[in-house]
Amino acid sequence: MEYKSIYAHFAEMGQEARSLFQSNKAGRRHVLEFMDANDWFGLEHRIIARTPHVSEQDLQNLEKPITLWLSAYKQPARKKISLILEHFKSKYPETCRLYARFIAQNKMSDAPAGWMLLDFVLSEIDREITEYDEPGLQNLIALLDDGGTRKAAKLFADFLMTENHDGER
Repeated sequence: MEYKSIYAHFAEMGQEARSLFQSNKAGRRHVLEFMDANDWFGLEHRIIARTPHVSEQDLQNLEKPITLWLSAYKQPARKKISLILEHFKSKYPETCRLYARFIAQNKMSDAPAGWMLLDFVLSEIDREITEYDEPGLQNLIALLDDGGTRKAAKLFADFLMTENHDGER
């Protein structure tokens, strides 16, 4: 099995995507943070010459999330929200529609909290947000409570309130 440096792979894909990503010390740290935040997408990795390597096949399977991350890298909040919504709209159309409305109504298009919450929600759900029952929503809130801030928890609660009223407060 062939292994490839994740740094080299991100740098190559970054050039293709015209990303602001650069494979310097800060960029490599951001790659590791991204991979760690996603539990390496369940992939095994090896350290070769002090550099993380992943099989080329696994890297090909990660093309969509890596491309999304590279496209959003160092972009303003508005652009990140747009990219994330576009990426997930075929998988969670109702959730994306409700979230776009929530962001617009609350004038949060330029707020980093807007894309961070969206990223959390879409990475944690396994079906439309409207299909969750109360215990399921409480589990999502608990996950956010464990890894987020009070502000994020309040923002999520506000989104859920809006979602429950289909955008009407």
